[in-house]
Amino acid sequence: MIGGPMHIELTDDARPFSVTATRIIPYSWREEIKQQLDDLLDKGIIEKVDHPTSWCYPIVPVPKKPSGVRLGVDLTRLNRFVKRPVYPVRSPHDAIASVGLKAAWFTTLDAKMGYFQIKIAEEDQDLTCFITPWVRYKFRRAVMGLVSSGDEYNRRGDQALGDVPNTIKVVDDILIYDSTYSAHLDHVIQVVQRCDQHGITLNPDKFVFGEAMVDYCGYTISRLGYTIDSRKVKAISDFPRPLNITDLRSFMGLTKQLGAFSSTVAEAAQPLRYLLRPKNEWNWSTQHEQDPVECDDAGGDPEIDLLHAAVISSLHATSEDGIRLAPLKDQTLEKVRAAAERDTEYTMLKNIIINGFP
Repeated sequence: MIGGPMHIELTDDARPFSVTATRIIPYSWREEIKQQLDDLLDKGIIEKVDHPTSWCYPIVPVPKKPSGVRLGVDLTRLNRFVKRPVYPVRSPHDAIASVGLKAAWFTTLDAKMGYFQIKIAEEDQDLTCFITPWVRYKFRRAVMGLVSSGDEYNRRGDQALGDVPNTIKVVDDILIYDSTYSAHLDHVIQVVQRCDQHGITLNPDKFVFGEAMVDYCGYTISRLGYTIDSRKVKAISDFPRPLNITDLRSFMGLTKQLGAFSSTVAEAAQPLRYLLRPKNEWNWSTQHEQDPVECDDAGGDPEIDLLHAAVISSLHATSEDGIRLAPLKDQTLEKVRAAAERDTEYTMLKNIIINGFP
């Protein structure tokens, strides 16, 4: 991306932190981690370090589902002293709510390797040094986990596309919309050219062009309006019983994104919020196994099931149910209902609401 190298500015009270030994990594992960490091090295994203540095961090392997491992670096000690150039970022819901009423054609684009498109100033690269079982490396490109990377990336992205009409961007996800196909074709060409001018590399594998319905940032958008992405609904309905506060936070994070679609989610989640307080001991007791209202008899955790049901039932609820409809623009409720009744996915969700989870 254009804009010159990114500088990492530290506060005056910054205290260097350096580890001299790597964290223990399971042998079953080592080959894959080494392959990822070699790939980053070949692409010029990282560089080997063979000189002393005042800062050095451990790597943090994170398991991926259904298998594999993702390489991460724990930059917590550095982030404490980084002067963050705070830049406002639109939430996905705020972004898609601004889509024009007459939008009928949609294209989505995704920047390839996001933050890695920004160079780190050479004099600041040693601040990102990390140790592995083989050798030490440093980042030559902005990295996820560094507190200032997102701010700098979003600022440059908005400079590139912020003045283009009918275009919204959330981090590295771009949505283009228009009312006619001919206007949409010209518009997409304009956005691609603008990305090229600003040094933004796009991912061809995630390019979706000229569709009447697209998935974007957890939502499904069409000329009828927008609703929640069915994959997110499935992620909520399939979420296993939380075993710790981290699991519960993940689940609550999923449901929080659906607040605009239901007036009951917050109420249904209230009994679980006590467990989110760090000072409270994690204890999934009989209190959490008691369903405060009648839900389904499919087993599982009643309070979690209650929240599942509250979320899913709100997505296609009628006004008689007393639950606000998902925002749909420029269409009558009767037309929306008729279209929904012909939708196989809606039928599946309706059966879940009536008969409970399978």
